[in-house]
Amino acid sequence: MKTEVAIIGDRFMRPIHFQQALEKACPGQLTYRSLELAWPDEPMEHGYQNPGMAGLKEYLGAPDEIVDFIGDAPVLVNHLAPLSAGMFTQLPNLRLVAVARGGPVNIDMDAARAHGVTVVNAPGRNASAVAEFTIGAILAETRNITRGHDALRQGNWRGIFTGQIPPGTNFAI
Repeated sequence: MKTEVAIIGDRFMRPIHFQQALEKACPGQLTYRSLELAWPDEPMEHGYQNPGMAGLKEYLGAPDEIVDFIGDAPVLVNHLAPLSAGMFTQLPNLRLVAVARGGPVNIDMDAARAHGVTVVNAPGRNASAVAEFTIGAILAETRNITRGHDALRQGNWRGIFTGQIPPGTNFAI
């Protein structure tokens, strides 16, 4: 008997890529159903904004639609869809949630534990992006890129941003 896997991706983390990876790791052992959410074309929501979603930091997807999609699948591979305490009560067959994020901020972890659902995530998934941002921020600061950009936006060309002062020297514009 094959295990059914519900896959919820989006336009950044496409469901087909999850399915291909699972099929490579578990050939012929799984069946799949997929849902693609509209992120990043639609913004994420925050748990404090909507009733019943407390404890979730950010997510995308209407809870009732997500519950209907998951149905009786025991496994969910997910990127941004929410799983709140109320949703777990409607998913009695769910046993494993794999979240393709550094932290499972779209999952109510206390509710998952209470319902016997194992949640795994992808710590370090964003390590390259963090490293790239850090290098970019260092360059922006030491070469006065932000201050130069802000001056240009105000209509001021400040040639001293290039070479006449030591990199990283702060001065008033």
